[in-house]
Amino acid sequence: MYVVNLNKRSYKVELVDSGCWINGKKAGYEFKKTGSRTYLIITRRKVYTLEIISHELPSKLVVKLDHKLCEMEIKGEQEQLMEKLGLEKPGGENIREVRAPMPGLILDVKVKAGDKVKKNDVLLVLEAMKMENALKSPRSGIIQKVNVSQGNGVEKNQVLVQF
Repeated sequence: MYVVNLNKRSYKVELVDSGCWINGKKAGYEFKKTGSRTYLIITRRKVYTLEIISHELPSKLVVKLDHKLCEMEIKGEQEQLMEKLGLEKPGGENIREVRAPMPGLILDVKVKAGDKVKKNDVLLVLEAMKMENALKSPRSGIIQKVNVSQGNGVEKNQVLVQF
């Protein structure tokens, strides 16, 4: 069983031979892949378009569902067990840099070298595909170097901020 958190709502999802079950009810829909990052979700009443905007390992996604931006987190059995036991995945405090998740334009830089930040503080704002994306700190720490400034164009995986 998976737990899917979508815009602060939680769903229990089970994938079995007889189909997909959401919160104990059989889901009457099907997925069709239409592109490398796009899908159609077909229900009895409506067809939805789903586009994956960004994917942060292991389980966080930003998706566009019928042109509405949504944050999604998918937790498998191992992640659920670790959370239940109060354990976090190791390595979060070892992150030394923040990279661009996609090509775009830096609209705003919220930090400078020497600033103390907490996990989830906004570091900078990246415009990509006509949408503003707030890039948040993956950990608490002190910013060592900011490699971009407002107005810079960036490429996917370019190092933006270093801890």
